[in-house]
Amino acid sequence: MSRQPPPQSKTQVSQERSPSLLAQLIAEIEGMGPLRLNFEDLTGVTLDVPELNLPPQNRFHVCDFCVLAKHTRRGHFQCNRNKDTVNRLARRRATGFVGQCHLGMTDIVEPLLFHGRTLGVFYYGSVLVEGTRGKAEERIRRSCKRVGMAPGLLLRQLTKAPVIAEEELARYRKRLLLIRDLAIKIIEACSVPVERYSTLLNFGFTSSRRLLPALTQAAMAYVHRRYQDSLEVLTIAKALKCQPSHLSRVFKSSAGYSLSDYIKRVRIDHAMRLLSSSEYSVGEISYMVGFQDQSHFGKVFRSFLKMTPMDYRQRYRQGDISGKADSESIAFSNFQSL
Repeated sequence: MSRQPPPQSKTQVSQERSPSLLAQLIAEIEGMGPLRLNFEDLTGVTLDVPELNLPPQNRFHVCDFCVLAKHTRRGHFQCNRNKDTVNRLARRRATGFVGQCHLGMTDIVEPLLFHGRTLGVFYYGSVLVEGTRGKAEERIRRSCKRVGMAPGLLLRQLTKAPVIAEEELARYRKRLLLIRDLAIKIIEACSVPVERYSTLLNFGFTSSRRLLPALTQAAMAYVHRRYQDSLEVLTIAKALKCQPSHLSRVFKSSAGYSLSDYIKRVRIDHAMRLLSSSEYSVGEISYMVGFQDQSHFGKVFRSFLKMTPMDYRQRYRQGDISGKADSESIAFSNFQSL
């Protein structure tokens, strides 16, 4: 089975109905010539920054030739392997270049660098350059022979591919640099803490794409490490080196509830485990999990489980509650913000 773009969240679908700034500019640029433009996200930055979110047609090579090249499992594998190789080269060079893929199609390649980190790679092309058709046909035959495929379909599709003059490449690259610079300005304006990102050469096709944005995951990890402390959104944003408003917006849109609510949930989860033991009093547990007021702890606890901490402890002792498994079965949607 060939790898397909992962299913999109409701948030992503909503963003695509209202195109981001980057998507709008790409649409305008593509309307100025035959070249197709897409962005290979290697870190998940487009999940963190709404104005960088892109529709599927701008995240993959989707020209007619490329779609045909990937219509079989073997062809899809070859294209993905070639893309990974180019991503690796762009990361190592840390600068743009022009090249032909394993089937002879030309792309202008430009890495998105921010503070020395490669966040992704722009591809602008999917065209033939004058004088390279013979080389492209040779590459198609060689590649098809290697994987046991007939080259006829690709060779016929190649005759329909758009062709540009070599001297036009400089003009097109200048347009691509405008796109790259806009993306950098958006990242700067959002104060995205890019030092947390890990560059994965095949991020766009891994399960990581289906997880929460990197910023949301970092905030969750921070809460789990520091839930006993006096936590506020401002504190977490400062630790993650981003604006509180940006953190709150990304967290709420991706997780479906606020960061403040998530802090409460983590604290209650820990409180439930402590309540299953008789070692500590309810008052001690409330302070151990980060609540500075026992009455507030009780109020939050009841909003989750519809019972007081003491009721929970008694039911656990009687065997009516199974502890951790019961904690994991609690629906967060039952929680009301306090």
